[in-house]
Amino acid sequence: MEIFRDIGFSVIYDSQRIFRIVLDCMARPGRINQLPHSGLRAPQGANPYILAVLRTVLDQQVSFFVIAKSPKLCEAIRSYLTLNTGSCTCELEKADFIYSVEPNTNGQISHLKRGSVMAPEGSATMIYDVERITAQEDGTVRNLQDSAATYLLLNGPGIYGERRVGVYAPGFPDEIADLIKTRAPFPLGVDAVLVDREGG
Repeated sequence: MEIFRDIGFSVIYDSQRIFRIVLDCMARPGRINQLPHSGLRAPQGANPYILAVLRTVLDQQVSFFVIAKSPKLCEAIRSYLTLNTGSCTCELEKADFIYSVEPNTNGQISHLKRGSVMAPEGSATMIYDVERITAQEDGTVRNLQDSAATYLLLNGPGIYGERRVGVYAPGFPDEIADLIKTRAPFPLGVDAVLVDREGG
């Protein structure tokens, strides 16, 4: 698989816009924002929107890890990110950012690093590639209930009342159970970011 330096991404303009969008989502858990189409020439099988997010947050000061069933795809994503960000891959337990091509890591989430009370920002950020995300907006649900979705009811810091989110991804319910086991008192714990194939 050919790996190349991708010039279809502006480190100045695209990254600033994407960073603001991701920051808004993380400040308001359960909120869905639309990522811009960046024109990335992503390796086949990778979510270009997630690669755009990683192009925004990765640099030589942080590390990453890729979870994928396909060794070929995993290597292609690693090579792409290393070449285009200057960041390096490392062991799962030490990685700052983890891109999971699979919506179910089979318990690997339990091995991610946590921050400390003095440095909660030291925890890992998990980025999941899912098929589609829907959410409750202004008292209505964008899509009707669907048995194919996993529905999450979120509350806590950054959420006014409760927010309902539907995630379409096979195997994700088991991953949610594993995520719940990793919970720690605020502000500790693992951050989870979901990005669907339409950039939501």
